Amino acid sequence: SILELSSIFEDAFDNRSDLIRTLNRLIRRQLIEADTRSTEGISNASYIRATTSGLYYFQYLVPSFSYLDLVLQDTPLNSEQVLNSLKESIIRVDNMSDREDQKLERTNVRFERVEKFLEYLRNEETEERSIFGIEETHPVFGTYITPKIISRYENQKRTIENRLRENRERTAEDLTIVDDSNLKVTVEEESTTIDSFGLL
Repeated sequence: SILELSSIFEDAFDNRSDLIRTLNRLIRRQLIEADTRSTEGISNASYIRATTSGLYYFQYLVPSFSYLDLVLQDTPLNSEQVLNSLKESIIRVDNMSDREDQKLERTNVRFERVEKFLEYLRNEETEERSIFGIEETHPVFGTYITPKIISRYENQKRTIENRLRENRERTAEDLTIVDDSNLKVTVEEESTTIDSFGLL
């Protein structure tokens, strides 16, 4: 129930108002729903639950490579070192060409910055749990969030790398050399490599 959830958060973080603001924002974005069916907030509601969109967002969108690579660019950070590192990687990718032969290099740079971002999130979560003593006094928060996100991202990363390698090998096989007065090399472009992962 909202009352129980509010009590737990107030006890752990001494900040009930932040919880209410967050729940109202999630209601308006239709990521959770209240028993009042209101789309504006939790006023007069007793219970909440995740919507289908909310579950999809948490289980599939949040740990996806393309989503993480996008949100890291406008997420407020507490570390200037991490901020500068991410900014440099964004500039590196922007300066690379869109040529097929640089796709793997470009994607590897994006992998690196996503992993730096995930490491930052993991460290922030660990520090916050330590500061508030969550593990000792609030077992309801016993499950870490970032390890599951990292694990799912790593699984997707392996899939992307395999497809990139397969595509590179396929492209190499499609090289056709025509022996005439001028040496002509044609390459069959594989533009549909992994659109679903947002790599093109």
